[in-house]
Amino acid sequence: VIDSTDTFTALFEGNRAGDQSARIELWHNPAVAHEGSHTFINFKMNDHLGNKTTYGKILSGIDDYTDGTEDGYLAFSQMKAGTVTEGMRINSTGVGIGTTAPSVKLDVQGSILVDPSTGSDTAGTSAGIKFNAQDDSGVGWNLRLGDTSDDGDFNIDRLYSSTWYKSASIDRSTGDFIWYD
Repeated sequence: VIDSTDTFTALFEGNRAGDQSARIELWHNPAVAHEGSHTFINFKMNDHLGNKTTYGKILSGIDDYTDGTEDGYLAFSQMKAGTVTEGMRINSTGVGIGTTAPSVKLDVQGSILVDPSTGSDTAGTSAGIKFNAQDDSGVGWNLRLGDTSDDGDFNIDRLYSSTWYKSASIDRSTGDFIWYD
């Protein structure tokens, strides 16, 4: 379907010889290409008065359209208190939750909740919160909160010469702070 009246356009393709997949393509073909161009899918349903209302949207846009250095993004939005609001964006830098401009691989603006009672990690311990940072020389730090490998304590581990050493912990039953040499 080609629609030049500025309404809705869709291209559906499938069942081609040698093609192992089916796809839907949305192609925005403006008279002049520019950064800021986008395509999107709206998810609409009727509200309680029968008005057609967008409750969710997936948008793909252009950050940089220069040949060889193109960058794009995906934005996921949902209805929130009567307004379609972007909740997550994936761009060439990373994933942003609560931000439209993620500055690192995972950029979360606002509070997060991690519930370790609902799963376990690959070692079979309760899946608490674990942060790990290390460089190529084998030096780094590990913060562990609430995993059952140490009875759910808060632990700080130090990586030196590719070996982990416990540096400090807070015992959750007593509140005692313990340093390790």
